[in-house]
Amino acid sequence: MKLLQQTSLVMLAGLISACGSSDNNSSGEGHEEHGLKILVSQQNSDGLSLLEEGELEALAGNLAGNGASLLLADNGEFAAALSTNQVNFIHGAEHEEEAAVEATEEHEEAELLAFSLAGTQVINSAGHFSILESGSTSFVAYDQLEQATPEVETLNLGVTETFPALILEEAEEVFLVFADDTATVYEAGSATQDTQACSNPTSAIQNEEYAVFTCTQGTYAVALEEGAQEHTIEFTDLSISGDYSWVSQGHVVVGLNQGNTNQLQVVEHDQTEALVASEINLTDGVCALALDSQDGDILVVNDNNQMLALNHEGETLTTISLDESNSPPCSAVKLASAAKTALVLDNDAQKLYAIDVDVEGGSYHIHERNNVAVQDVQSMVIFHDKEDAQAHDHSH
Repeated sequence: MKLLQQTSLVMLAGLISACGSSDNNSSGEGHEEHGLKILVSQQNSDGLSLLEEGELEALAGNLAGNGASLLLADNGEFAAALSTNQVNFIHGAEHEEEAAVEATEEHEEAELLAFSLAGTQVINSAGHFSILESGSTSFVAYDQLEQATPEVETLNLGVTETFPALILEEAEEVFLVFADDTATVYEAGSATQDTQACSNPTSAIQNEEYAVFTCTQGTYAVALEEGAQEHTIEFTDLSISGDYSWVSQGHVVVGLNQGNTNQLQVVEHDQTEALVASEINLTDGVCALALDSQDGDILVVNDNNQMLALNHEGETLTTISLDESNSPPCSAVKLASAAKTALVLDNDAQKLYAIDVDVEGGSYHIHERNNVAVQDVQSMVIFHDKEDAQAHDHSH
């Protein structure tokens, strides 16, 4: 997905403990044993900070400019921050095995890395950040960001790309490239006959099975199927009209209609393994959309002062009133998610709601409220081990 088109500033908000914290709504029993680090953006600073119980703790280093946008890596360990045509990277979370090593030591802080790349757009793709700059895509793998000098692969295809490319198969160098009003599959540097008309691409998302992208012509899915001798590429017209912004978790992809915010689309395989889109129509407009990283619960904050949790069929699991807010405009509301956890921030009320599920099979509820020291938070992500969250889900 295009990394937040709004202007924003970056601040690292951080380490809200999900256990043992005071709460007038729940006991906190059954929560994660270690805290969550939250990366947020502000409108008036080029710095990074940790937010703990509403207070800011500055990190070392600065970005290229104010108004940075944030994108969490698909593994939840890194984030990209885009400002003034530069992409910076933040290391925010350790994997479970690394966390075990750190268990007896002081909790590892988030870090703004010295490494950066020029870029105007950035998305996630197959374990990489995909960055568009001057009509060409560069890829940097998440694990490369642990190196002092990460390896960067740049596509030099002789075309002017208009959106970051997607990696369909890394070993065989199969990419989906957006150029010349067409989405074209390239293999080993050469264009193939696998194409889809696509002008003005606005959003793309990818999981392990397929990718979804929106263009002027419509919304399409693309999948690479491995055969006995060779692979095949299949494009699917999802028969969706409108401009959608997409999020993904596990096998499900969910989009918010930018022109009709009462409408969501859920893309997943049906019983015949065909990719289909199912429409969800809500009573109130959606201000923010996220997916829980364990089961892919659909989490939305609406323009009626509520957060809703929905299943993939659009059935409401929980409705939560943001009871210390006064119907703020959508521009004031920010949402981030982790495993069975959501953080809702209301800039107008300077209030942060920590919402979660205490026990297996329980309901989302407000676990904690914190006053926030600032009023200009623009975006927010939670560093956490997504792979561990999905493994937990698969074990049940």
